[in-house]
Amino acid sequence: MYNFNIMQSQPHTQSWRNALAALIQFLTRNFPAVLFLFLALAGMTAVFWFFSPAENSSTALAATGSLSAALSKPLPAKPVTQRLQQSPGPLRIGIISGHKGSDAGAVCDDSGLTEVDVNAT
Repeated sequence: MYNFNIMQSQPHTQSWRNALAALIQFLTRNFPAVLFLFLALAGMTAVFWFFSPAENSSTALAATGSLSAALSKPLPAKPVTQRLQQSPGPLRIGIISGHKGSDAGAVCDDSGLTEVDVNAT
């Protein structure tokens, strides 16, 4: 399958040129990705440099004890307001047994049983 000849070797300069040619070929084939990585590295370096503290940050650290602001600040209590209108409570239904007031409704002649007594039980 493969013909390896161990006794023959290429000169060192030839293998170096082949490696360089392979690297150049790789970079030209993948130019958009290489360009993106280079620009991303440059952007991250610029952001890091822009937001890094000044040279005298050690004096600021000694004066205040820290370089960062407080993690939380006290807020005044705020009243809670409802977003949606509260639904009305359940409807109450009253049943009037008999008649209102002193009128007891119908009264049986033989036993004196009234309509109010029958409906209430």
